[in-house]
Amino acid sequence: FVALHPRKLDSPKPMIVDLSVLSCVQLQFTTPTGAPASNTSLFLLSSIDDFGIDVAVPRANTDMAGRVTLMVEPGTWHVFARHERTMFHTRLEVDGDLEQKPALVPMPTMRGRLVDANNQPIPGANLHWRSSSFSSGHNNDTVLLRIARSCNSNWIGQTQTDANGEFACAWIDLPGLGYEAEFRLGDRETPRFKLTPD
Repeated sequence: FVALHPRKLDSPKPMIVDLSVLSCVQLQFTTPTGAPASNTSLFLLSSIDDFGIDVAVPRANTDMAGRVTLMVEPGTWHVFARHERTMFHTRLEVDGDLEQKPALVPMPTMRGRLVDANNQPIPGANLHWRSSSFSSGHNNDTVLLRIARSCNSNWIGQTQTDANGEFACAWIDLPGLGYEAEFRLGDRETPRFKLTPD
């Protein structure tokens, strides 16, 4: 796909982009065990002082070999990729064609088992985040912080217990950023608890 930096348009005239200046960025993602990371979701964030971080971020998925090819406008970009409970984040200085083979790393994950009063597993319960908190003053990566604050609630909400009542919830865990959640199944719900990675 094509990734362009955001622009301020001062008039309704069509914007003309010279595609010949774009660089070809080829990425091939692997899992922590070295296998191809197929169907890895990734997006690019543009860093431009006048606009901050682009909101309408370009998105793509890798093929079966973990590969994706991007036509990218030169400049500074932040790449974030996620596959199941693994992730990759880096800053790219694009000034010509480049090829990289990033390795995904495990995300902070909370694992557990949901049981009833008789210690029997509760399958099919969904995790719902109820509140989040953030305290400033921590030396966090500002781009990763923005990604976390934009995406964590959705990732948390995708967590469900399996047939044995077990669950694994992965998110970007940063200093000063906290979440409370609860499990729900029908009209039943658990008390709120703080998400804490293993």
